[in-house]
Amino acid sequence: NAVGGEFRINTSDNPSGEFIPSVAMNDAGAFVVAWQDNFGGNLYAQRYDAAGAAVGAEILVASAMGSSLDPGLDIGIDATGGFVVAWGSSGGSDSDGVYVRRYDAAGNALAAAQLVNQVTASAQFDPSIAVRGDGSFVVSWTSQSQDADGLYGVYARRFDTAGAALDNEVLVNTVETDDQHQSSVATTADGGFIVTWTTGAINTNVAGQRFDAAGARLSGEFTINTNTGGAAYGSSVAVSAGGQVIVVWESEPQDGSGAGVYRQRYTLAEASDRSVSFVED
Repeated sequence: NAVGGEFRINTSDNPSGEFIPSVAMNDAGAFVVAWQDNFGGNLYAQRYDAAGAAVGAEILVASAMGSSLDPGLDIGIDATGGFVVAWGSSGGSDSDGVYVRRYDAAGNALAAAQLVNQVTASAQFDPSIAVRGDGSFVVSWTSQSQDADGLYGVYARRFDTAGAALDNEVLVNTVETDDQHQSSVATTADGGFIVTWTTGAINTNVAGQRFDAAGARLSGEFTINTNTGGAAYGSSVAVSAGGQVIVVWESEPQDGSGAGVYRQRYTLAEASDRSVSFVED
C-alpha cells in the first residue's frame, strides 16, 4: 500500500524544468534523490528519513554541467546514509567524462567531484553506480571509440570507502563488435559485482558479466534475453542479500504490441555459468 501521497522533491524551480531523477534507499529506509535541471545543467540531491520527511535543504552537487540530458546520472547510498552521486558531464576537466561526488550521512561533501574514467578521448557518459553498505562503490559507464571496433563499449571501475580507485578501469564486454551501452551495475555480497548492458548493432540483446571481489571476470559474458527475434535494450540489474539476481529490460515486439517489459531471475552461480538457459517472464 502507498504510504502517504506523492510529494514534490525539488525546492528550486527552474523555468526549463527538472529531469532524469534517480533514487537510492538503504536498509534503514533512509533515501536520497538526485536530479538535473535543464537550465545550465545543475545537479541536485535531497535527503529523506525513513518516514519520508526531507532532511535538510536540497544540495547542489554540481553546476554548469551543460544543458544536455544525454550524459545521465545515478545515485547510491550506504548503510549510514552517506551517498555517492555519479553523472556524465559536458564540463569539467574531461569535457565529456563521468564524475562522482561523495557525501556523508549529514549531507556534507567529503571531497570535490572526481573523474572516474581514465581514458578521456571522445565521450564517456551514462554512468550507473552501486554503493555497498560500507561506502565502497562500483561505477559502470559507456565509452565512445575506446574498445576494439571503435564504437561504444562498457567500462567499470571500483573505489574504496575513501573514494580511492582500487584498480584501473576495465572493459566489461568481451564481444567488441557493434555497440555496447546502457549499462547497469549491482554489487554482490561476496565483494564482487555484476553488470548488464545492451549489445548489438540496433539494440539487439541484453548481456551480462559477473566479476569477483578482485575485479576479475567470472566466466564470460552471457545473453540474458532468450527471445532474440527483436530488440532487447535498457536493462536494470539488482542483487538481493541472499544472492538472487533480477534483471529487467524492454523488448519489442515480443508482447505483440510495441515494447514490453520483461524480467529474468538467476542465482549468482547461474549468472556465472554460460551453459544455463532460462525463459524470461
